[in-house]
Amino acid sequence: MLKSVAGRQVPFTPRQFPTRLSRRVGLRTMPSTGAKKAVACPSGEQIVNGGFETGDFTGWTSTGDWSMLTFKPHSGSYCAYTNTSPPLEQDFAIPIAGKCFKTFEAWVKADYQPGPCPPPLSGELYIDILYTDGTYTRVDYVSSGLVWVLINLLTVLETSKTVKGIRFTEVAYGVVVDDCSAVC
Repeated sequence: MLKSVAGRQVPFTPRQFPTRLSRRVGLRTMPSTGAKKAVACPSGEQIVNGGFETGDFTGWTSTGDWSMLTFKPHSGSYCAYTNTSPPLEQDFAIPIAGKCFKTFEAWVKADYQPGPCPPPLSGELYIDILYTDGTYTRVDYVSSGLVWVLINLLTVLETSKTVKGIRFTEVAYGVVVDDCSAVC
């Protein structure tokens, strides 16, 4: 098939057109600018020390009174406990596209505080999924006992956004957190 280019008949096939056209009439093909490359999903666990098995808060940032417990963790030897409201937070090493997650979860429970007038066996905790655009998705967990509960954060994750981290904030009484996991 022939096409007329600048008054000349040039053989044309769709794959060859830019090359033949540029040779025949002196045009240059320019690389596309502004095309975004697809961001690859990381692989493996994204939360550092999610089971608190280092015996400290390695990987976590806390501005409050969080402490390590060795009494009845969900698994392993340690879990994190607080009865104050400042958060326990972790930012991922790199922001992650929400669609990349295979699992995103945490085990939580209320904690009994002994004393002359102990509070009821309940606790309340906010779990926030933090996004790079400054927004977050919040799960309000309310417990009515000392039983470990798995909170599946995939069900509330906004997959169209990029996740930068996770934050736990105690709201009422005492709460315990263990085995936080974000696997891509």
